[in-house]
Amino acid sequence: MGAVMTKPSVGTRDGVPVPARDRADRTPPARAWVPWTVAGLGLIWLIVKLWAAHQQIHDNAGDTVAIATATLAIPSVVQATALAGLGGGLAARLGTDLWRVRRSAGPVRRWLRYAVAATGGLIVGLGVMGTVLGAYGNVPSIGGVAVTVVITGTVAGALVGIGKRLVVPEAALAAALASFVADTILNSGTVLGHMMAALGAGRSAITDCDQGAAVSACARVVNANSLVSHVDSVIVGLVAGLVAFWYLRRRGRGVAFPAYELAGAATGLLLLATEALTHLGGAGLVHVARSISADDRTVIDLLAGNRVIHGLLVLFVGAIVALIAFGRTLRPSPARAAAPARVGASAGDGTQATDDQRSS
Repeated sequence: MGAVMTKPSVGTRDGVPVPARDRADRTPPARAWVPWTVAGLGLIWLIVKLWAAHQQIHDNAGDTVAIATATLAIPSVVQATALAGLGGGLAARLGTDLWRVRRSAGPVRRWLRYAVAATGGLIVGLGVMGTVLGAYGNVPSIGGVAVTVVITGTVAGALVGIGKRLVVPEAALAAALASFVADTILNSGTVLGHMMAALGAGRSAITDCDQGAAVSACARVVNANSLVSHVDSVIVGLVAGLVAFWYLRRRGRGVAFPAYELAGAATGLLLLATEALTHLGGAGLVHVARSISADDRTVIDLLAGNRVIHGLLVLFVGAIVALIAFGRTLRPSPARAAAPARVGASAGDGTQATDDQRSS
């Protein structure tokens, strides 16, 4: 009998059989361009936010006005840095996985995953730090903000290295991007004006309040603003939860329900974490801005409180929406679906037997 010829390259590595799961982990998934696109959009969002902050500060020329404007722009810059840090960590891990596939290398160790992802986020943070120091180096206490963006980018990138699969951070990044775009649209002048007018605080009420003509007009403006902010938070949470569910449903085969809940809540967690980092790293600049006037102090404190409430609402709404959407896709197992039929059949057989005994 002749010897059977086999290809050692298929299912083997140096003559040693490779487990099927190992081969599956090294196989490039379908539509591999999707995670690269998500990571790139995170970096694009950072560039857009940095440019928008620069334009706001440049338009509000003057020492005190520029400081106040820079203080109000810090949260959005830190949030955008966190998103871009996730994108940088994701891109670093995707590049590592692509290298593994081409070299037919084995699985990456856990510490190396953390190091690669954190390095991707660190590069983003260093880029933002250089931009901030180069553009606003003369602003008081700007050094704390520069350090904050480096820490934010590094931590966000390191989070991508936690799990072996990348679909959860991909879904979290996609959900955060979609919710941030929705939040930007909701806070645009046209949409915000229509929402305020629908809740009883149109241009006339705002003008009367600014001129001090009527106290009731100011009350309507405050109430409408509070309602609008809560409605915005709920809508942003809905977008975050639905996008996270949609992404995991499309690309996260075999992912359990905690992943859906985590991806839905990721946007709110990011908002709360970046708010805490803003308070720590931007404390010096915030203190300078609050000391300008009583009005500046009131506005800064009010907006900080609103951002915390916004983050909490987005967190809970996003997690609940993603969990409910996932629950609606569940179907009873065949064994459980067949159990009532078997019970009914058994009960029918018993009744028939009893009738037969009575007739006999």
